Amino acid sequence: MAKYNLTTTHDCDCRANFVIELAFQQEEATDAESIVTMAETARVELIVPAYALAEPYETLVRRKKERSDILQRLRAELNQLARSREYANLPGTSTSVTQALAASAQLQAEGLDRTVRRFMRCGKIIPLTSEVMASALDAQLTFKLQPQDAIVFATVDRYLEQSAAGEKLFVNKNQRDFLTLEIESRLAGLGCKLMPKICAAKSYIVHRLNKIAPAS
Repeated sequence: MAKYNLTTTHDCDCRANFVIELAFQQEEATDAESIVTMAETARVELIVPAYALAEPYETLVRRKKERSDILQRLRAELNQLARSREYANLPGTSTSVTQALAASAQLQAEGLDRTVRRFMRCGKIIPLTSEVMASALDAQLTFKLQPQDAIVFATVDRYLEQSAAGEKLFVNKNQRDFLTLEIESRLAGLGCKLMPKICAAKSYIVHRLNKIAPAS
């Protein structure tokens, strides 16, 4: 069966993290699911920087705190409004909203744990080494990247330098920092195409796989 090499990673502030997209069932979760399924059935090789599996937990902790703060303020406002006869029933009618906020952190934590374990089973995890960190420091200057993005880029860059020839994709929705001529040129020189959307990456992979090994 034909294989396709795929490197997937994250946006440094996790608005577009491939892992979070799937774990939290966000906009492109269906396409992310398709790609991971292809990795599980050995149609593609999924390459994941270890940092991209660890960093989402920072986002989870931050979101949990933000929602806890929102929940406290919301409850306080509802209780304040309920002192007026006109809004006396408001806390009761808003129960579903407050319950959803309270439960969301635990549900997302469970989803993230499942997704990380899944990636560990079907993907190849590239460790964060001292060599990668040294390259990341250089990448901050060379490609004007933020520290988190530089770590990811350096991990991918060193992997590509050491990997065998073959078509590869780097899936990263952080267009602001990664979709530059300098980075695209660097990746292209290593046989890797940058894809800024998960849905576009899924369609491209399916097209290439069908071209390599047409469905019977």
